[in-house]
Amino acid sequence: VEYPESRNRLTALVRLILALPIVIVIWLIAAPPIARIAPVDTASAESRNGDRGGMEASGNFSEEAESRNGDRGGMEASGNFSEEMDREFADLFSPSGLRDTANLIAFQVAMVYSGLSIALLLLILFRKKYPRWWFDWNLELARFSARIAAYILLLRDEYPSTDEEQAVSLEIAYPDVDQLNRVMPLIKWILAIPHYIVLFLLAILVVFVTIIAWFAILIVGRYPMGLFNFTVGFMRWAQRVGAYTTLMTTDRYPPFRFGP
Repeated sequence: VEYPESRNRLTALVRLILALPIVIVIWLIAAPPIARIAPVDTASAESRNGDRGGMEASGNFSEEAESRNGDRGGMEASGNFSEEMDREFADLFSPSGLRDTANLIAFQVAMVYSGLSIALLLLILFRKKYPRWWFDWNLELARFSARIAAYILLLRDEYPSTDEEQAVSLEIAYPDVDQLNRVMPLIKWILAIPHYIVLFLLAILVVFVTIIAWFAILIVGRYPMGLFNFTVGFMRWAQRVGAYTTLMTTDRYPPFRFGP
């Protein structure tokens, strides 16, 4: 990621809001239909089922439904429907709403990349093939994701392009499938557990680094070089682990380092 000499304080101030459209775009492109379904809150689901069972057992289910319909009609008749929608919109941007949205996005990303990994595992294991078009799609998706990450993490001010490289460069070599071990895809995710632990801890640091950088950009108009290199190094490390475990382009174990 190229280091920017000048920064746009205004876009940095509202970066998360500006990033929402492009996040939705990559979600629609990458996420399979099953990944667009929110995880079910088991406790609340059981509670609702229990309440429904109680209503049915007591014969009051129809009365409850009529009561709800009556309340809804009264709400619309009294002009309170817009107030209800305003409350729902406010709940979406409340701390709990933002937390639930972040959890949903994480769930969807996990579903996408687990699906990609399983499909590639089967191709390499049984057919000893890695189609070039599939690799090209994965590479462009990884590049697009890297541009979005650089934008959200305040590394760059350019709005992420869907096809242009901009100032974020990512290169992954097309694998020689004959050199790939058929069995390795079955155990790579286990071998990479130490990386997952380290990257999880580093991700927490990246959040704090981004917050500090946000204040630095607003106050002095620059992203501190040391913090910039740390965040870029984290992204580089995560991409190497992804190439090893998710894209499966290499059997070489990724090194524990920030640099190239």
